[in-house]
Amino acid sequence: MLRFPIQYYAMNAICLLFLVGIDSLLGEELFKQPKMVEAETRFNEAIDKAKRLYQIELERELASAKRRGDLQVYGEIEKELEHTKGKTGHVLTSYAPKATSTQTSKRNLDRNVEAAKTRYTTALKAYSRDLLRSGDVDQARLLDQIAGTGDPAKGRAIVETLQNMEDTEFKVQRADMPHKEVLIGAWTPVTPQAKMIRELKPPQASKSAYGAAWSADGLSIATYGYANFARLWDLKTGRIVAEIPKRGDSRGTGVVFLNKKNLVVFGGSEGEVCLWNPRQKSMVWHKKENGWTGAVAVSPDESLVAAATDNIVYIRNAENGEVITKLDHHTKKVSDAAFFLQGLRFVTASEDGSAVVWDTMTWKPLRSLQGHSEEVSCVSVSPDDRWIATGSSDDMVVIWNARTGEAVERIGGFHGNVISVVFSPDGKKMAVGKNSNGEFTLIVDTNSWTVAAYCMGHGWWNSRPAWSPDSRRIVTCGEEAMIFELPNE
Repeated sequence: MLRFPIQYYAMNAICLLFLVGIDSLLGEELFKQPKMVEAETRFNEAIDKAKRLYQIELERELASAKRRGDLQVYGEIEKELEHTKGKTGHVLTSYAPKATSTQTSKRNLDRNVEAAKTRYTTALKAYSRDLLRSGDVDQARLLDQIAGTGDPAKGRAIVETLQNMEDTEFKVQRADMPHKEVLIGAWTPVTPQAKMIRELKPPQASKSAYGAAWSADGLSIATYGYANFARLWDLKTGRIVAEIPKRGDSRGTGVVFLNKKNLVVFGGSEGEVCLWNPRQKSMVWHKKENGWTGAVAVSPDESLVAAATDNIVYIRNAENGEVITKLDHHTKKVSDAAFFLQGLRFVTASEDGSAVVWDTMTWKPLRSLQGHSEEVSCVSVSPDDRWIATGSSDDMVVIWNARTGEAVERIGGFHGNVISVVFSPDGKKMAVGKNSNGEFTLIVDTNSWTVAAYCMGHGWWNSRPAWSPDSRRIVTCGEEAMIFELPNE
């Protein structure tokens, strides 16, 4: 069963805070309240204790790797240890410990983090109820939203975002700027090539992969395509462990992992929406819409699913498939969509030549980003919510400031229709896939917006890729799916 927090219901009401003087409720003053301080202190103490136990085991493994002279394992453990000492160290990485004791410690860390989040949420909701009974409705609603994150750091980020939100008046913004060229002939002789380490290709199947998703634990990849609806691959063996066969002319058009177990699959010409749990061998098909499903996205808290049918985007309850609202702004088919990491914004790309940024509190459009001469085929948001990237059949990628909507870079010369742009989880890279001359997937450095590496292996076209959780590998899709390891930075 998927968790369905009240966060998004609360978000629709939060916009009322701006009408009643939100400045008096936000900022550090909110987190200085005694009950907030107590809840955050207990959260941090529980997390720190669990992290210390895990760090002890990591240090033992590190010493063992040093004695053996195993430099590769030493580097992996050192990186994991450094992560646990950072502010987000309670957010687990895909690192797989070798020692049994460290494996147990990491599992315990995961359980303790979840328990700390639950206690923090419970404390804030109790405080929220007290405020509601005392008549402070607005602050009670705000606390409900913060409680829904289960993490003080994320709660502070939401408050900061609300304080610094751009104006909500709808604007059309254009990328009227010269573009810089990314010429294949100029970079192929000197740019490093990624190494293909595995091919995911089922026997006797063509056109098997239109796109992919990588699981949060790094152990599985899901693909969707024409010859099948969806497939789940085990990366240790490279074998298919579950699949939804093609049904008639219907084909898969998107797949997203949920809760590390479930997949939400959207498919084809009949507008299907399916919640698929391959490990439990169960499927739940939600109400079909008339038309072609061309985009799929899931909110960061996994409570909402966005599925576009032709020019309309349906926002659904991820648990039961109920349509919460319909976004009807684009004049042509919606081709791609993405949520911002904090969940307060949502962006759609369309064949009408624009990308639209939406406010997820009111579900009203805020920005129309217009910088392409042809249809916008793909969109991606950087993991820090700083950039929006749009790609088009006009051979262009435009980078936008996600907060203001201003264009900051316009890149051309990819030598093929751009059909996918995907930021890496660490935000340092962006993958660009093409529909013609598609043997290349270009890896763009997001600091300089220049080509830093490339993957080569497919034929005429190269559809939507997916990044590994550690941003070191990428799976690209064409007639088959290929996994590449990027060159060392």
